[in-house]
Parts: sequence; C-alpha cells; structure tokens
Amino acid sequence: MSVPSHADVIVLHRRPGPSLRPGDLVPECRLLRPGPGEVVVRNIVTSVDPYQLRMLRGSSEVTPVAIGEPIPANSVGIVVRSEDPGVPVGAAAISDPRGARGPAARQAPAGSGQRVHRP
Repeated sequence: MSVPSHADVIVLHRRPGPSLRPGDLVPECRLLRPGPGEVVVRNIVTSVDPYQLRMLRGSSEVTPVAIGEPIPANSVGIVVRSEDPGVPVGAAAISDPRGARGPAARQAPAGSGQRVHRP
C-alpha cells in the first residue's frame, strides 16, 4: 500500500447560516510528515452527523469549530506509516473527531484518542 505525501482536508471557511452554502467548507491539501509517536492513517469510512452543523455555526451547545480548522468527524482507517514503535503499519485505527479528511490519509498524534488495533 503506497503512503500518500498529502491529505485532502475539509476546513471551515466561514460560519454557515441555516444550511450549508457553497464556499462555507473548502478542501485543503496538507503535507503529511509524521513526527515521533505519530501515524499516518488511510481513511476507509468517515461519519457525517447532524451535530456537526451546530459545531460549524458556533452553537453554545457544542464546542465550535474555528475558522480554518478541519471539520470534526469520526473515521475508521488503516495505518500506512508509523513513527510509533508500538503501532505497526497495517493496524486498524478508529479516530477521535480530529477533522474530516479525504480517503488519502490523515496524521494523528499518538495519545490523541486514536485507538489503534494490531492486525
């Protein structure tokens, strides 16, 4: 399995109104360079849930997403590069909601809530 050097990330460009409009969310391409204790995960499935719109609008009921930050989403994927000796390539990973990223890859720090399962 090839290791991507970049990941497509969906970020909040501006706060939406009652519904999302073109331009509220924008894709960005970010370089993936895992540091010590970090892994790169190729996402297989990403969940999109209704509560996310409240986070984008800045509701007081949930922690708002900052402008320019990735959209939180839960994902399941496979570790394709590891700089953590305790996490092997090929391990299944279930993310914390650190941001919606495309199927290319995602960088997740160890100890961030990411659960990694050995194959």
